[in-house]
Amino acid sequence: MAATDTTATQVEEFVAFFEEIWSIGATDPERFFSLLETRITPDTRLIQPLARTARGLAGAREMFMPVFEVVPDLRSEVHRWGPTEDGLFIEHTLHGTLAGKPLRWTATDRFILRDDGRFIERRAYFDPLPLVAAMLTRPWASVRLLPGLLRGKERT
Repeated sequence: MAATDTTATQVEEFVAFFEEIWSIGATDPERFFSLLETRITPDTRLIQPLARTARGLAGAREMFMPVFEVVPDLRSEVHRWGPTEDGLFIEHTLHGTLAGKPLRWTATDRFILRDDGRFIERRAYFDPLPLVAAMLTRPWASVRLLPGLLRGKERT
């Protein structure tokens, strides 16, 4: 199934899914990934700063689990969203604690949706400086994140 023109209903349903999954976030990783499995495809590309491109549910686990382990209360709140020709944008703020100190950053995710409501690409846009600064000031807590950063980027 290819990406198609999205309907208002598809977009609203996806935003509700996004809000539900990120209200859980790292507080219950298995529930997070169980819900994600209902909307991701094996070929879905997950693209974001500070990480190599991941594919599908296994790639999402590989991308998010190290973050969930060091920020076990990571969640996100949606501020606004808008439809595009083939999907939507969602602006949201992720927040949690890293080594006992608050951490937050704002991101905008662009999703390309198929006509069945699953997404085939998620590209996150955010300033990585707050994350890098937090990692540098709490290196003992950030060591688990380094393997993902050192693996290099997949060609996209």
